Amino acid sequence: MPVLIASDLLLSEHRETADPEAFTFDVPIDRGELIADGTPPDYKRYRFTESGVSPRVLPGHEGTPYVAPSDEHDEQGILISDEYTNPAMRKAMMEKRMRKVDGILRELPAPELYGSADADVTLVGWGSTQGLIREAVALLAEEGITANHLQIKYLVPFHAAEVEAILQRSKCKIAVEHNFTGQLARHIRAETGIKMDEKILKYDGEPLEPHHIVERVKEVLHAYSR
Repeated sequence: MPVLIASDLLLSEHRETADPEAFTFDVPIDRGELIADGTPPDYKRYRFTESGVSPRVLPGHEGTPYVAPSDEHDEQGILISDEYTNPAMRKAMMEKRMRKVDGILRELPAPELYGSADADVTLVGWGSTQGLIREAVALLAEEGITANHLQIKYLVPFHAAEVEAILQRSKCKIAVEHNFTGQLARHIRAETGIKMDEKILKYDGEPLEPHHIVERVKEVLHAYSR
């Protein structure tokens, strides 16, 4: 299935020290559910399965045509896009695809809270904000303010239950983002119903720095303490 990677300018152009082992790309390649030997007489390219993943053959496999239709289809790959009378097959195919998403969510690591669970403030970020938020947490600690950090890596599918459980315990939730609209904050609210208490947004073309976060956090906590 397709994978879309969202990035930002700072992440692609900044300098950072990295462990050389992080650039070792000798990783195992898993081709997924393949039928390598022989062809079942009832082979169906889009067979309904519990996981939503259909065992497949690669192009050129003897005795089996490779079918990759673009429109809606049945288990054999025969197009049904013009069949108004087959809504049951259309629903079954959509439900099959969405079962794959459920499987992906179970395999992806859920985000974890960095820092004390009972901190004064929770900073929530994504993308290039990770390093500067961690530095801001350390600077805040020097001033007697405890902060923790929740970094979101996977947006779709989204670990809604895990994120909701963490944020429900937070005293003050602040989204830290490099955009005008608070895109992550909006996404979290759409997926969990939880609204950020405040946002720290930078959209003037200059990089966000730890001191920007520290100054704004102090302003927010001062306002909340009144």
